[in-house]
Amino acid sequence: GDESWSKKRSISGLVMVWTSDDRYLVTTTTQNDVQVWETQTGERWTTFTGHTAAVYVLEPHPTEPGIVMTAGHDGKAYLWSIP
Repeated sequence: GDESWSKKRSISGLVMVWTSDDRYLVTTTTQNDVQVWETQTGERWTTFTGHTAAVYVLEPHPTEPGIVMTAGHDGKAYLWSIP
């Protein structure tokens, strides 16, 4: 991880979901990216970038805990694999 979620930040999460195994909390931000947080440590695990407008859909895969789907106001949808 590269940052603790307990630190004060100016980035606001818009949507959040837990992966199906509850290992990660996945959030969107006002900067149009997707952040993955490790729930045991509170550390940010990774950040996915690609959307150029607000992300308004964030869905975890129901049986594969390392997969999430996003869709944004940029008209794009992504499947992300959590490393």
